[in-house]
Amino acid sequence: MTSGKPSIYLPYIVGESSPIPYLFEKISPYLADSYDITIHSTRGDYFEEESIHEIDTVSSNIPKKAYKIALTSIQNHDLIHTGAYGIYHYFASKGAKLRSNSTTHIHTFRVDFDPENWNPEVRRRLGESADRTTAVSEHTAATVESAIGISPEVIYNGVNTDLFSPEKNWPDLFDRLCLNDRIFLFVGSFNQRKRPKHVMEIAKQTPDATFLMAGDGPQFEYIQKEAAGQGNLHLLGNIDKSRLPAIYANVTALLFPTVQEGCPNVVLEAMSSATPVLGYRATSMPELVDENNTGNLVEVDNIDALQSVVSGLEQSRAEKMGRSARSYAKSNHQFDKIARDYMDIYEPVL
Repeated sequence: MTSGKPSIYLPYIVGESSPIPYLFEKISPYLADSYDITIHSTRGDYFEEESIHEIDTVSSNIPKKAYKIALTSIQNHDLIHTGAYGIYHYFASKGAKLRSNSTTHIHTFRVDFDPENWNPEVRRRLGESADRTTAVSEHTAATVESAIGISPEVIYNGVNTDLFSPEKNWPDLFDRLCLNDRIFLFVGSFNQRKRPKHVMEIAKQTPDATFLMAGDGPQFEYIQKEAAGQGNLHLLGNIDKSRLPAIYANVTALLFPTVQEGCPNVVLEAMSSATPVLGYRATSMPELVDENNTGNLVEVDNIDALQSVVSGLEQSRAEKMGRSARSYAKSNHQFDKIARDYMDIYEPVL
């Protein structure tokens, strides 16, 4: 690289379904004005910018993925920014420092630090070895500080406010399901921390509304079996991201009773689509959802209280909160802003 710009290695694989590589795909063009960027991709042609260098990497082939990340990490970079992929990023950060001890290491904590889950020892070592750390929410930063004594700076996740917007046509899926109004949507993994069973219970108690659940995971088969014959609950399975904007834009609210997150993309996508968010007052949700303005939150695991909010949400009020939600997303979570926030981290150490 001979541009004279500082060289930044982003060890993520653009083209994966994970929201983290998607974030770096969207902010890299903004970073490219100031830096030479090296990033992995599944195709090799995601970027037009000359200062973004794509390493063709097949993410489904674990040995090749590990080899490509390791090989790239020991090339000459001024900065490496880790934040996902666990052990891959740990060894990538070590490889970068081995190549040159002057390489700056930035690490981002992307979900609440849980001593029982998500490779806590690897995450601790990544955080402790980093020159600077960030976190995607105040709550995530607080869990990191409590668990390992590091105080990350907060930079939230971003959302494409052009893609996720209220100006979307009624989805054909809704016609096939014979849906009309009062539609509540859940999007996410069917695992315990996201409480998909609570969505099923609320649907049982709210027969005058329709509930759509998009995603898959450990609890999917259980809910599928328990909800058999429940006419107002539809399990959609995994939905291609290209179909989600129209779904978000035409539902009454996102119902997302999670209890452990970082900065959930689905919440930002719904808000950007002018769709209010209903859930529990837990994790980073109170940072994103302004009570009675962009959505409503209730006490954690209080299914009856959440059902009451769902049942009492009138369409006119949902539309008013949705407009406020979109305004918030556009002001705080657009990718150009997130890129500038990260540049404020990079610049002092470069």
